[in-house]
Amino acid sequence: MREKEGKSKIGKGSRAKCVFHVRREPSSKLNAKKGEGVKEKVKQLYLLLLKYERALPSAVLDALSKEEKAMLEQQPKGLDKEDEARGEWHLKPTFRSLIKVVATGGVFDGIHLGHVKTLEAASKQGDVLVVFVARDAHIKAKGRVPLHTQEERAELLSSLCVVDVVVLGKEDKSKCISLVKPDVVVFGYDQKPFSISVEGVGNIEIVKLNKAFEPSRLKSTKLIDNESHKL
Repeated sequence: MREKEGKSKIGKGSRAKCVFHVRREPSSKLNAKKGEGVKEKVKQLYLLLLKYERALPSAVLDALSKEEKAMLEQQPKGLDKEDEARGEWHLKPTFRSLIKVVATGGVFDGIHLGHVKTLEAASKQGDVLVVFVARDAHIKAKGRVPLHTQEERAELLSSLCVVDVVVLGKEDKSKCISLVKPDVVVFGYDQKPFSISVEGVGNIEIVKLNKAFEPSRLKSTKLIDNESHKL
């Protein structure tokens, strides 16, 4: 792969509508890092697929090495013709099974140490941490104007070393779950878990974090002046 390293903001000139930031990008060649194992290569390919919402542009596909291409496949014919028509790519099951993808989410308006501790705990559940961040419209619908825009909150989250990908949420949560296909979904200590069943996504493990980091002091609702930010 010959993409530039570093953060990548998804926007102009890209099909991406859901993924916002990919913190790490695949190295230019599979063997670019000494001692880099297959698991790490698979992880980087997974991040690349998310960046383009699985519809890899021909230029990106052409830049992949032969070994990288061998790890991918298009949706088999007859299973999902809509995916095939869009040119969606997936990791072959043999390689996808090498990594455990963890997803968690929230508003993250005014990131504090409590958020960091929660994300660190979530990251320990697997190999890749995907964070869903609530959109501005979702927050406003609940009667509050966010202190930071969805883009600002996403950028702040992507700067944290434990976060691999930040995804802007959607009202239909199943669409983002279908894109990310997590193996584990982590709920914070103050979040109410709910069952997740999405067609095309295997069984998802639900993890509820019970330990909070100084909740009496570090809680978003206590740190934000709700009265001055109500609609």
